Amino acid sequence: RVRAIPFSIEVGEFIERHDRNYIIEMTRDGQLHQLLTLEYLERALKLVSIAYSDGFPLTARFIENSIAEGEVV
Repeated sequence: RVRAIPFSIEVGEFIERHDRNYIIEMTRDGQLHQLLTLEYLERALKLVSIAYSDGFPLTARFIENSIAEGEVV
């Protein structure tokens, strides 16, 4: 969980340790994903945005379906 900007060193270390990092946001534009991409440009391909904004509460089913769609090869 990202708690502040500028990002702590732990955020970069976390991104580096994982092949894919899903950034789940309740904004249409995926603002956190954009900020992380700017800060960790060399790791940008590891970041996947799941942006949600239809006015209703975010559901686990939406997250699960979004991840499943992204994993289809």
